[in-house]
Amino acid sequence: MTLQEEIARREEALKKGPEARASLRLGLELADRYLDLGAFSEAERHLDRVIEEAHRTRAAGEAREAFFRMGRLLTLTGRFDQAAKMLAAVRSQAGADGADPWRVRLELLELALRRGDDLAARELLHELSQGDVPADPPELVVRLQLLRAAITRKTEELFRARDTARQQGNRFLELDAEVALARASAARGEPAEAFAHALASSRLLEGIAAEIPASCREGFWKDARRQLLLEGIRASGPAAKSRGREPATPVEKE
Repeated sequence: MTLQEEIARREEALKKGPEARASLRLGLELADRYLDLGAFSEAERHLDRVIEEAHRTRAAGEAREAFFRMGRLLTLTGRFDQAAKMLAAVRSQAGADGADPWRVRLELLELALRRGDDLAARELLHELSQGDVPADPPELVVRLQLLRAAITRKTEELFRARDTARQQGNRFLELDAEVALARASAARGEPAEAFAHALASSRLLEGIAAEIPASCREGFWKDARRQLLLEGIRASGPAAKSRGREPATPVEKE
């Protein structure tokens, strides 16, 4: 099933007016997928609906999940102060409810890295390293490996993240890992390796882009994560030329 088919199926199921819990679950799943694609307005629309409906039906767990995702959305769209307040509130509520705030700390770690707060990032990484990574959702272990590598600069962590993402079938995180590997290789003065990882990134990106709904394509390419990726691919140009070929920079399809 392609991304476009997956999204369409869930949107159609939501239109049929399922019972409250199923509706909330579908809204959270759609928000997750739109966040992956960089379709932030669509993600925010679903999260606003879930929050409103969760409050109306007193579904505290689903409301917390929606606020958690809203904090991630704010981080990804550069609204760092709002994200910090949102995630701090979610962390406090999770602790009060006896829930594990591990995932919230992971989001705060990414927020700290994006803000350039190295001290806070290292403190949060130390906290996260004290216990086991939650088994669900499985992507958490990959995200932690990627964030740890961003702090420690250890390439082997990136290879582990890429291989785990590949095993899980998570192309988005595999893509993030390949981009990080390309940048790390370039920084070490290894143009051939940088080119190989940039080429792998390009192929993954093209595969994802070919499946997304037309309505999501503009947001997908404008997402800062994709812009960084394209910069990394272009930076591999000298290596590509020395090998007689170039990585295929993806072009948005009409």
